[in-house]
Amino acid sequence: MRLEVIETLAALRSLEPEWRELAIPSPMQSPEWLLSWWEAYGEDDAACSLWTLAVRNSAGVLVGLAPCYVRLRTLAGPTLRLLGDGRASTDHHTILCRTAEDEPGVVSAVAKWVVDSAGDTWRRVRFEAIDADDRAMNHLERLLAEGGLDTQRIDDLGSFPAEMAAHGGEPTWENYLATLSKNRRKRLRKWRRELLDTGQATVLVAQTEADRQELWPLLVKLHRERREAMGHPGVFDEPRFDRFHRLASERLLAKGRLYLAVLELDGKPAAVDYALQDERAVYAYQGGIAPWALERDAGHLSQMVLAETALAAGRTRLDLLRGDEPYKLSWGAVHRPASTLHVRPRDAAGALERWAGAAYRSLRDRRLRASGLGLQGTAGELTPEA
Repeated sequence: MRLEVIETLAALRSLEPEWRELAIPSPMQSPEWLLSWWEAYGEDDAACSLWTLAVRNSAGVLVGLAPCYVRLRTLAGPTLRLLGDGRASTDHHTILCRTAEDEPGVVSAVAKWVVDSAGDTWRRVRFEAIDADDRAMNHLERLLAEGGLDTQRIDDLGSFPAEMAAHGGEPTWENYLATLSKNRRKRLRKWRRELLDTGQATVLVAQTEADRQELWPLLVKLHRERREAMGHPGVFDEPRFDRFHRLASERLLAKGRLYLAVLELDGKPAAVDYALQDERAVYAYQGGIAPWALERDAGHLSQMVLAETALAAGRTRLDLLRGDEPYKLSWGAVHRPASTLHVRPRDAAGALERWAGAAYRSLRDRRLRASGLGLQGTAGELTPEA
């Protein structure tokens, strides 16, 4: 295995065709998502340097990619992180491999580079939103610990996927409903019968770039209205966040990986869903609801259409992403634990940084509990960084 460090946007873009040949677990690990993130958050930030690790086999074929960058922090020093992290809230971070057979060699090459560059290229590693059952990342952690580095896992929010074709059943709407509670089934059937079937509720899904441009301002507007009603700012009002998602949504749409839809009630925009999709799953990323439409269950109705549309296209998983909001359980979702991996050299500075991190998290959590916010969060929300 041969590892090379990709340090420029142009060089990373040149890998796109090979990148697509890797096993990409979700659209959040695709070039459309991660390149857009770097363009919005990293390319013009003097504190950030692209530092993505590309692994090739003896024939020169790209068999692995660790999409990393380095952020210079005043106290912690240079921190090795994963593209798409932070306030943009990318879920299911991992090392990308071409095949399962390539994975051990790719992870070993990445681990060797991380160990060899400790204290030089980086002083701290912070890989967030790692699924607890991610084999590649768990293997990486073991190799880093064996290489003499201090590794530490901190619980993250985790995601909430729902299998809509449970127990090997046919992927039909009725079979999915059978997995939900009796009360939930009754409500969903009632909404379908009284609102969608009568035409009181209609849904427009973006099919073209013109559609996307028309619906995007509605997403921003309804998201802001909903967040302000809850006492929080709209995340799309942050310029880099908005730029990232405008770039990513345009590119994802071109690849058939975007679900952007507006639900209208009596001809008025009531809710918007912004989701990502691949061959097997739909990922409910963000949305917005008009305050007047809350009492008419517009959010649940819009979510129902998202699930119906996914099943009709052969997608059998509804991933409600990170955040522990109770409503997710009503859709049959189960918690998929995740964590943030911290790695430091085993030296005095590393020990001090570990202590400072623990003190910061303790203070942050006390403040959150005092404010009544707890540790909840959803994809795309401005959650504190541990």
